[in-house]
Amino acid sequence: TDEWEQMFCKVVAAYYGVSCSFDEADERFSVSIEPYLGLFDRDSLTYLLDKVEPNNQTWGRGKSYSDHPKIKKRIEYVFGDGFDPTPYPRFWAETE
Repeated sequence: TDEWEQMFCKVVAAYYGVSCSFDEADERFSVSIEPYLGLFDRDSLTYLLDKVEPNNQTWGRGKSYSDHPKIKKRIEYVFGDGFDPTPYPRFWAETE
């Protein structure tokens, strides 16, 4: 169901968001975020950004510059022009 999908998205977002190293974040993104990015809705995308923004192991890793634009593309698809990036300056700056 949609409800279970969104719960799943939040679980994998939390898993990625607590990565303790750049390598761990690289692996977690490729295994738990990227394959399921198409399932993320407005709420779960916001939740994901809330987990990414405070953790430099997610936004500061080298592969984030190629991985995080995929999240941004999904945000643009789901939100259209209705997304406010100001609460996420680190994430948004790296995807510009």
